[in-house]
Amino acid sequence: MSSEEVNLFHDNRVYGFYLDMEAEVFESNLIIEIDHILKWDCLEDACRFKVVPARLIFSDVTDLRLSIDWGKSGFRNSHAGMAIVGLTKTAVEKSGCANESEYFHWVFEFTDEQEQLELGASGYRLEYLAEPVWSQEQYIERSKRMGLIKDSKER
Repeated sequence: MSSEEVNLFHDNRVYGFYLDMEAEVFESNLIIEIDHILKWDCLEDACRFKVVPARLIFSDVTDLRLSIDWGKSGFRNSHAGMAIVGLTKTAVEKSGCANESEYFHWVFEFTDEQEQLELGASGYRLEYLAEPVWSQEQYIERSKRMGLIKDSKER
């Protein structure tokens, strides 16, 4: 089976992970809250980024493995944030059932090598939580991000 890089999410800041599960229908989705970079606008000495708060939602999740290890600092050091560096998608070989749809093995790389996410999923969708904004950073400042999401919900 061949693998392909999914470059849409490089440098997207991660804010959280949560599961959306329906036990009655055996459905499980993994939701990753991110700042999604829509556009990089770089000149010689500076860049600006068009960024939108979003949810990256993986469907029909199996074999989920998530590991976050910030080490042991004697409770003195905190972490500055987590961002996606890479995402690899590999087709899973079908078992031969007639109604079987495509399924994939997904492996994330993050800024810290100790952070790992791996899962099986039929696919993903991206939901925007607000309107995109231009930022000097590859993310939206927390206070501005919360305001954007709140304003979007009130509309």
